[in-house]
Amino acid sequence: MDCPNKSIKSAKFGFTLVEIMVVVGIIGILITITTVGFTSFRSHENLMIAQSGVLEGVRRAQLSAREGKSDSAWGIEFAENTATVFKGASYSGRDMAFDQPLSMPSGVVLSGLTEIVFSKLTGTTTSTGVITLTNQYGTSNITINAKGTLSY
Repeated sequence: MDCPNKSIKSAKFGFTLVEIMVVVGIIGILITITTVGFTSFRSHENLMIAQSGVLEGVRRAQLSAREGKSDSAWGIEFAENTATVFKGASYSGRDMAFDQPLSMPSGVVLSGLTEIVFSKLTGTTTSTGVITLTNQYGTSNITINAKGTLSY
């Protein structure tokens, strides 16, 4: 007796080694492209976050000086990867009880001006120049003039 469905062949689903290797290769390429794009995006964002932090710190120090807060001059000191808003005419002679540390995102290095002090009530400064922020993405420069005006 013959089987009535003899003309129906059983379907076989499978993949060859070459097909699997092609799919794995395509997935690897997509992961690499995504990782490189994300790393570049993250580095750019870290630089922008650091720039905003420095601008905010400088403005905080200048505003405190203009207000005559604690009847003192105020300033900001920059180290390689940190900044500190301080009360006093210099970082070395500051009142440490008023320190306001600002941390920078990882991989961002500060250079250029190391200290900016703002005069009480006027908010002007004798510390003029450029603060440079650098990471693997690139560089951002912030310039300050004698009036305390920032440009970036």
